[in-house]
Amino acid sequence: MALGKIKADTLEHSTAGSLDTSYVVNGSAKAWADFNQASINGSNNISTITDSNTGRYVVNMTNNMSNSNFAISACINNPESSGGDHTENSSVGRSSGTVPVKIRSADVYYDPTRTQVIIHGDLA
Repeated sequence: MALGKIKADTLEHSTAGSLDTSYVVNGSAKAWADFNQASINGSNNISTITDSNTGRYVVNMTNNMSNSNFAISACINNPESSGGDHTENSSVGRSSGTVPVKIRSADVYYDPTRTQVIIHGDLA
């Protein structure tokens, strides 16, 4: 059985209108994960998450990005916190297939109840 290809410049829905396929390719998240420390609750294009220290994780992608210049958003869900939490990522340790994520409150790193990460950019 031969595999076929579908080529289209736009997608059209009978009632919702049409959408350029470049938006689907370029505007969709290329990877995401919802995790509790190194335990992944749900994900797409994330192979593993390494718990490297308290409040410090390395997110490993299944399929690499084209380079290390991609955008990442991270947020936390920690009902026990009194506020002031923040997530950070840096170019240190970042590659086309991994990104470090750090979580802290008042300059103290800690492990939140849940963390979500979303990555946008070009896949290799």
